[in-house]
Amino acid sequence: ALRLWSGCLIHEVALGSYDVATIAGIRLSTPLRTAVDLALFENHPAGMDALTRLSRAESLKCPPATITAALKAQGRMPHKLEAIKRVDSLSSRPEPRPC
Repeated sequence: ALRLWSGCLIHEVALGSYDVATIAGIRLSTPLRTAVDLALFENHPAGMDALTRLSRAESLKCPPATITAALKAQGRMPHKLEAIKRVDSLSSRPEPRPC
């Protein structure tokens, strides 16, 4: 349970089989699902840095065009157009500083 002042938000969604991967017996959201969630729900600079890193990591295979396609494939949902605009803005973002 999160305390009201934690600064964290929880979004409960139903994940499909393409949204989840199992690594070492642990179920995790895929990089693409994580990128879609960041685009939809995170406008904070740290979240945009994470989205930028995800989209530029060739090994994760979720460049901006793939993230945009995944967003467009969703049905009607709040913040979808803003999320697509965030993804479109990734190409003009500088490389985030190392963590």
